[in-house]
Amino acid sequence: MPGQFAMPPDYFQCPPLSQREIDEFVEMGSQSTHALIMKAKLQGGTYDWKLLKDDSELKIYKGHSHGSTNDAVLHCGVMEVIGELDECMELHHADTTEAARAYALRFGHAYVDVLNLHTVLPRHPDRPNDCIQIKWFLSKSPLDGLIIKRDFLMLESDLEFQVGGKRAWVRSYRSIDLAAVPDMRKELGCIRGSMYDMGFVAVESDRPGYLVVTYLADMDIKGIVPSWANDQTMKFWLRSMFQIDRFLRENRLSRTPFLKREQLCPLHKLTPTLFSHIKFGDDFVRAVYGDFSDGPASLTTKTILTPLNENVLRVNNMVLDAFPGDEMVFRSADVIPPKEVENASLYPTEFLNTIDEASIPLHALRLKIGCTVKLLRNLKTTRRLCKGTRLRVDGFLPTMLQVTIISQGAFFGEKHLLPRIALYPSETRLPFCFKRLLFPLRLAFAMTINKAQGQTLDTVGFYMPNQLFAHGQLYVTLSRTRTGLAGIIFCNARQVGCASVTNVVYSEIFQ
Repeated sequence: MPGQFAMPPDYFQCPPLSQREIDEFVEMGSQSTHALIMKAKLQGGTYDWKLLKDDSELKIYKGHSHGSTNDAVLHCGVMEVIGELDECMELHHADTTEAARAYALRFGHAYVDVLNLHTVLPRHPDRPNDCIQIKWFLSKSPLDGLIIKRDFLMLESDLEFQVGGKRAWVRSYRSIDLAAVPDMRKELGCIRGSMYDMGFVAVESDRPGYLVVTYLADMDIKGIVPSWANDQTMKFWLRSMFQIDRFLRENRLSRTPFLKREQLCPLHKLTPTLFSHIKFGDDFVRAVYGDFSDGPASLTTKTILTPLNENVLRVNNMVLDAFPGDEMVFRSADVIPPKEVENASLYPTEFLNTIDEASIPLHALRLKIGCTVKLLRNLKTTRRLCKGTRLRVDGFLPTMLQVTIISQGAFFGEKHLLPRIALYPSETRLPFCFKRLLFPLRLAFAMTINKAQGQTLDTVGFYMPNQLFAHGQLYVTLSRTRTGLAGIIFCNARQVGCASVTNVVYSEIFQ
């Protein structure tokens, strides 16, 4: 997280640049931006490309330059996003250390700290989107703990230009040397990395209101780092930077209310009806689920909704603690297939046990008789034993669980025996695939708002430690009960950190 080391903005005692140094850096910035523009022409270029990741919205490639004399490998990602070039450029302006740290929080999950050292070419009223700055940042790998942190001293160059009659903007990074910024290995335990030409190019799309963004990373992170770890780091950086689509939408929605400001009701005048005084904890659990004396059948019509999976895990554990009965803990057997990696001993069982992926159960599966769980795999779709089906645990056998289907439908109440099976994460940021042998279940006292779409319930608890982040989430939350708002129990909003709820709406759907 930026600022983690609390380094003061003047940590590096950088003297003012001489005119000769300014001229050299301006020339270097011009070369860097034009080099990146040329590299963004992916067809007919000088790189051999290999597809690393093919998502529905983002494709990631790895390329080698013909005749290159350095050890760098170019990684590239391309996607089309909704947005205007002006708002894209404004979103990326970060001309002070404070602004750079805020920018890093928004886009760069790999950043640990950022310092703005020099403004070489300030923005001018005639060219407000052209700028050259010198920045230092410290970054961590997504495999932090296995790979040492890297720091970079870079020249950041912005340039607005035209290509094919369309407006475009480029931001490039190139490593430089400054006597005032020495190697930080002793101070921070990091290795100085090199950026040859890294950044992105945003061009107006043929579709009105869209941008084509090409992000390129031509980097040598230095040190003894296996190629798979380098690839994993680059994919992590590319995915984090391509959150631009989300932030462009959020920025637009925050600036364009559907009602004029004078028509909006001030927050201090809002009715407190929806802000419950029930504190998060046992009181909140009892308000939603009662004392569990109504029997297992009542659990099928109650749930707690929350925005994020991490909140679901917290609520599930809290409800299970309050649930009557003796707890059983089933632990998984986690192994890496021998052919998956060359040296599986690098990843001990204790490390595999800590991996938490939403598509597989936790290593330690806590259960009680009568508790509500959801199925994580399709076992027998003809009998509704499919992913997402809610079940009730009825009994524990030596190698199986007795369960009953409690999801609404034709198979409600049908009993089954559930075995342990081998599960593999459907999506993971790890550089290997591993196998977890366990019952394919997770607790289901709570669920994310997105998973609740289409369900009709009697009682819904609303726990919101984080703001909503997607179109329609507030509607889904407020429309899950048969009795409307009367069936919704709100956790004390001010206690958990959100005293008001933002209704996220994508205005594009009305155009």
